[in-house]
Amino acid sequence: MRKPSAKRRLYNLHAWLGFHLALLMSLVLLTGTIAVFSDEIDWLIQEDMRVTPGETMAGWGELDRSVREAIPEGHDIVMMQSSGGDRTAWRFLVSRTDATPYFVNVDQWTGKITGTSSTLTVQRFLRDLHRYLFMPGVIGLPIVGSLGFVLLLSTYTGLKTAGRLRTTAMRLRTDRGSRILVGDAHKAVGIWASWFVLLIAITGVWYLAELISSAADAPFEPGRPELSESRLAEIGENPQVVSADRIIRAASAQYDMDADTVTVDGPISVAGNNGFGLRTRDVLVNLKAHTMTGRNGVSGTLPIGRFSANSLFADLDARTVRLSGAARLHINQGAIR
Repeated sequence: MRKPSAKRRLYNLHAWLGFHLALLMSLVLLTGTIAVFSDEIDWLIQEDMRVTPGETMAGWGELDRSVREAIPEGHDIVMMQSSGGDRTAWRFLVSRTDATPYFVNVDQWTGKITGTSSTLTVQRFLRDLHRYLFMPGVIGLPIVGSLGFVLLLSTYTGLKTAGRLRTTAMRLRTDRGSRILVGDAHKAVGIWASWFVLLIAITGVWYLAELISSAADAPFEPGRPELSESRLAEIGENPQVVSADRIIRAASAQYDMDADTVTVDGPISVAGNNGFGLRTRDVLVNLKAHTMTGRNGVSGTLPIGRFSANSLFADLDARTVRLSGAARLHINQGAIR
């Protein structure tokens, strides 16, 4: 019997992969594609996810209070999540007394609860099916991740057996019967889509690599910061309850260890008991020099009036604030005598 050529062996492998694994790979690819639009599908299905934009958003503290007042005693807030869209309600993940979770949707414009829902949304259904095949993570994720190698092998064998790629990519013979037409279309689509297939394959292999690295106790992603034993002892058994607004402000600050500076993104308000008030945003605090600079506008009040400017420089030791760029001072009538 004549031994098959190398090209024929590659073709047989390509065909075997296609016939035996096409259904599973199609399921993973289809669910991944639809999952891209899963948030929008949930928004269309769930009425309590749809909100009407207002003039100003409620603060995280107000939303937190609304949820705590609405949920039964013994239920705990696990996570707060913004939607990223003006017309989509923000979401709180809440745990019942038996540890089962559910979502509480909140209108970020009014601070009112719009409804509750199961955690098994369309998004969760599609993504769990896409990534885990509804199996335990240690089983489903290796299966899905290994399909990345299958895609890489299928792409390689397909390109090696397709003939001249430039000719095959542009050829679609309609006068040679349906079998030839389907074969030409299969090869042409495969060549033109090979870059996209390679991208999907690489991401699948990456998920598998992440799982292996975590199992080897050497994860790619750094661990979350944790409090030391000494700090936990200082806090004690009854820690101080901090408002959600304060937590968000603290989390938005970025510390540069080398420069010893803190960058704070977002609005900042400072108020004194002598009628002084200052509002700005996006500032840089130099911890060594004890200075603060901001270049995205500043406004405030004084006992004699109000002021505004494009930027500020504050010397914390000297307790002085210097304004620059369209600086204006409006003195209230009768404030200076």
